[in-house]
Amino acid sequence: MGEDLFENQEISMEEVLSSEGKSNFQEGEVISGEIIKIDAENVFVDVGLKSEGVIPLMEFNQYNENSEIKVGKKIGVYLKKIEGKSGCPVLSYEKAYGIKKSEELRRAYQNGEAVEGKVIRKVKGGLCINIGRDAFLPQSQISLQFSKDLDCFVGQKFKVKITKFSSEENNIVVSSRLVLEKEREERKRDRITSLKEGEVCWGIVKRITEFGAFVDIGGIDGLLHKNDISWGRVEKVGEFLKEGEEIEVKVISFNPDTQKISLGLKQLTTHPWENIENKYPIGSLVSGRVRNITNFGFFIEIEEGIEGLVHISEISWTEKMKTSFQSRFQRGH
Repeated sequence: MGEDLFENQEISMEEVLSSEGKSNFQEGEVISGEIIKIDAENVFVDVGLKSEGVIPLMEFNQYNENSEIKVGKKIGVYLKKIEGKSGCPVLSYEKAYGIKKSEELRRAYQNGEAVEGKVIRKVKGGLCINIGRDAFLPQSQISLQFSKDLDCFVGQKFKVKITKFSSEENNIVVSSRLVLEKEREERKRDRITSLKEGEVCWGIVKRITEFGAFVDIGGIDGLLHKNDISWGRVEKVGEFLKEGEEIEVKVISFNPDTQKISLGLKQLTTHPWENIENKYPIGSLVSGRVRNITNFGFFIEIEEGIEGLVHISEISWTEKMKTSFQSRFQRGH
């Protein structure tokens, strides 16, 4: 039994099994047959015996959806009995298809190849996915992040890698996570090759920390430090960014050896001190927000990234301020 027997659910004339034309057929083997007649319920197949075999049409409808069943077509069938009670050979397309799929899946397992399947139902600890045979997809192997809601996956198609295969025990275990990890590594390699310092690109905020945020810029993560988020003060990163948010960033630095990437958000805007003499000429009146209070005065932000010092001696003409003046002012006002 070879894969050519079942390719596209039919047999080419060059690859027809040696059983064709033989008189000593073996029960329990897959042999070549030719469809000679089709009615509303059955398909009649000539396998070279004294009479044709009859196979229910529903077997073909179930396993041969994408291939046309027609008279004259060569197919592989499983010979259950050379002669049944009616005197005709007992054939099964379903059994032959199962053998074919088992061979395909075994090769995929041995070669580490991915196969596609459709989730049939939720089961204890994961999902039942049909890849030509029913297989078990553990909950931890569904995606890159652990998935709690399994019902949403029913009916979906996945590419999976077979991690355990035993056709005799009907025990097949698969992993979608391994496929996704491989795809991610491929995207990462491609992205590293094309990445350049100074490049402006879009990314997704993956994780927020006290010191910044990690941003996925196409398969590889870069660090957006809190000092590079805004020209102004950034005390809480979560006030500026949200996980899952799409943002535009600039690649400030990139080390291809360590694969460390530094990103910037504020670098996409003009430095606030540029042309400051014209924006805020000496003697002009401005309003601002108190950002920091010290013993010698307080700092006022007049725009993002621009702060000025009001010295303790400049607070009042009439009242001498002491270090206790902090109680008279509040940050943020």
